Formats: sequence, structure tokens, C-alpha cells
Amino acid sequence: MELKAKKTRRILIVEDDVVVRWMYARFVAKLGYEAEDVASVAEAKAALNREEYDLILLDVHLADGDGSAVITVAREGFSGRNTPVVVISSDDSGELIQSMREHGANEFLLKPVDFKELEAVLRRWLSA
Repeated sequence: MELKAKKTRRILIVEDDVVVRWMYARFVAKLGYEAEDVASVAEAKAALNREEYDLILLDVHLADGDGSAVITVAREGFSGRNTPVVVISSDDSGELIQSMREHGANEFLLKPVDFKELEAVLRRWLSA
């Protein structure tokens, strides 16, 4: 009987703050996931059109646009995938949360991120 190696889960991190992006990438790697990190909507769109990811960690307010554009690309990607999107923002207004949910966000975490909560969210969405 041949055993199949378990595929490493891949996470796309979209965050324009270089220090925060680095912290998320290190944390994700420590949990055993593979991380690719980008700083803009444009870079995220390019990554999503090039690769498949198992989850997206998404800052909402990016220098070149709104994070909802990234969700749209994730939902319309080359495989019609339904990649889970975890939005991370310091803006916890009901209007923003509702808008992100309408665009298809699955979870919403408030900055500064509680890393135990982030770990729980990642494990919940990537447990399969």
C-alpha cells in the first residue's frame, strides 16, 4: 500500500505593513503552513491568477485599493474556487464588516491580532 504525503496548506497573506506581514508569515510557517506574502491589491490579484491557495489573510485598507477587490478575484479565479478569506482590520465598524461579508469574506479579525485566535481560525478553515 502506498502512502500519500499530506499536502502543505498554502496561505496568501495580503498586508501592506512590512513588519506585520513578516509577523504573519513567520507565525503561519511556525504552524506548518506555507505562506506567500504580498503588499498590494495588484500583487494579490497576480498571485491569485498564478497560484491556488487554501486560505487568504487579507488586510482591508491597502495602499492601492480596497481588499474587496482581492475577494472578488479569489471568488472568480481560474478554478471558480471558494477560498476562505479571513479579513484583518483595525476598523471594526459594522458597515465595513457587512461590506466584507457581502463580498464573500468568511471571517473578520480585529487588529492587533490575537495570535491564539488567529491560530484557531486557521486550524478551523484548514483542518481538512
